[in-house]
Amino acid sequence: MAALVRRDHVEPPDGRREFELHRIMFAVPREEWRFDAFLDLMQSPKWGPDEERREGELLGYEDWMNDHWLELKYGNAVL
Repeated sequence: MAALVRRDHVEPPDGRREFELHRIMFAVPREEWRFDAFLDLMQSPKWGPDEERREGELLGYEDWMNDHWLELKYGNAVL
């Protein structure tokens, strides 16, 4: 079994929330690039089907799984 790589990321309170946000992320070795890509995505000023799909990809979901989720959330129009 492969070891996991852990990364903690703490964001201080901001104008939208009054609390510290602590994310604990795990990845298999050589997949650590997902951490920064995920954190960058979370900073997106907009959120819609494209961002939802990218989040699913970064979390390791297959295309058909992302398609199913987007259909449930946004309807057939986004596929």
